[in-house]
Amino acid sequence: GPEVTGCLLDWERRAALRDGRGAFDFVECVRDVERSLRNAALDDDAIGEFIAGLDAEAKREILDGLTRHRTSERWKETLDAPHTGWFKAWRKLAERADPALFATVCRDNIERDWTLALPLLKKALARKDYAQAESLVRQALPGLLGPERNRPWDPRNVLFLRNPYLRYGEEWSADVFRLLEAWRTTVSALGRPDEARALELQILVGRKRDDWDAIATALRDAPASCASLVADWRAEVARASAGVIVSDDGVPELGWQHALVDAVLARFGAAGAVIPG
Repeated sequence: GPEVTGCLLDWERRAALRDGRGAFDFVECVRDVERSLRNAALDDDAIGEFIAGLDAEAKREILDGLTRHRTSERWKETLDAPHTGWFKAWRKLAERADPALFATVCRDNIERDWTLALPLLKKALARKDYAQAESLVRQALPGLLGPERNRPWDPRNVLFLRNPYLRYGEEWSADVFRLLEAWRTTVSALGRPDEARALELQILVGRKRDDWDAIATALRDAPASCASLVADWRAEVARASAGVIVSDDGVPELGWQHALVDAVLARFGAAGAVIPG
């Protein structure tokens, strides 16, 4: 836990200072202790908090040491895993002291942690580099889509909410919306209004997923290019109404739920415009 990890780090740091050893030598000793553990591990957040509290000189020494030795036997495993405490500490040190290294560390690990695209996306949009922004979105999407990563995903054709990995696994966190909003800004700037409008609907459905009236109101103004999204939402509402856990595929009993959804959409003026047949 964090308390025991904090005590260990404090002990080892004091011992290193007493013996005249540097900050990187200190973290290497801690790493050796960590590697020796069986059925136990150090607390990731405690590692990051402790290193963040060190003085500037010590942090610079640790950053340089981790960067030089990142492919060594001692460090490779943990620095190749973006969710470990050591990787997070390394990334945060680089963010403050070496922006070029920070960008490299994030870019090289987007496949393992899609959220690492977000700070790079923010910078790309700030300098209006929309081609780079779109490339980063494309790199991030497979990690977010999970098992569906190998299927081509067009925001105009498939409702994000229908992805089973997102529905039952990944939470609709603020990070998901940051990615979708950055994507919307990008395609709008690149002159692709249909995709931008589709992403607006994707974001609204994600934010208002249980407010079906609000979604039906938004779908009223959906362009014809978003017909597939309306059909997906229709299927999603029918599935949720019937209590289907995974999929409504091949469940004929959902017919009357679909009819009810059509009636609601008609009341909001949406059905005739976008739902085929």
